[in-house]
This record gives sequence, structure tokens and C-alpha cells, in this order.
Amino acid sequence: MSSLAQPNDPWVVFDYETDMFFGLCGLLPTGNEEYAALPHRVRNAVVESALLHCRQLAEILLSSGTRADDINVNRLIPNCQPARLHEFEQAYGKQNSVGSPCWTINKFMAHPTNNRSTSHDYSAVLNQLAPLIADIVNELRTLAGKP
Repeated sequence: MSSLAQPNDPWVVFDYETDMFFGLCGLLPTGNEEYAALPHRVRNAVVESALLHCRQLAEILLSSGTRADDINVNRLIPNCQPARLHEFEQAYGKQNSVGSPCWTINKFMAHPTNNRSTSHDYSAVLNQLAPLIADIVNELRTLAGKP
């Protein structure tokens, strides 16, 4: 039987996404010598990977998935409404809300659109969303009794 047929504990996936997101964001601050020493393509890949994991976390936190096997907050903790979730939802925005982080990630990184170029500064998106995601993740882990 393939591993795709085995259902995962949603916390395993959620913990992976949070670990990747915060680990990659930790490389990005200005003045980080480890990040600055990376080749240009690798620096871009680090930023794009952080955005991909941000997008995955947004889908989980905002319960955007509509498929039966999609992970959302209620699969992690039933009937849970994290304190800053509404604030995160407002900050993240919608895919058609021009200039929102959701729109920016989709138009400049996740989809091949005419809006793209060879570079884009995503620091405002990450600086806006990372603290909200951190607070929500910490609240969920506390409610679930996880470290």
C-alpha cells in the first residue's frame, strides 16, 4: 500500500508547514550572513519557499480547502476559533483583492501571470503575516497541549 493511501495526523502536516515557514523566515532578516552568502537563485528559492508555506498555512488557518481530505483548524481542534484568526483573514485578503498578501503571493509567485517579473520584494507580506501566524500557531498548540 502506498504512503498516499495512509491518512496522516493533521498535526504532522501542520507542524511541518509551521516549521518550514518559520525556519525559512528566520533566514531572511536583513544582515543575516548565512542568507547573504547564498547564491541569488538560492536566496530567491528560500523566499519563494517561505511564501509557499505561508500560503499553505493560510489555507489551513482559513479553512480554504473544500476537499474531504483538506486540513483545516477544525481538524486540528474541533470548534476552535483562534483569537487573531479574523485579523489574519483580513490581513491576508482574498485572491481578487488587488494588493493583498493573498493576491500578491498568487500573482507574483504562485501563478505564471503577466504581473510577474524577475524579482519582487515580499518583505512587507511576510512582515505583516508572520506575527499573526505565530500567534495563531502558538494558541493552537497551547489549546492542543503541544509544546
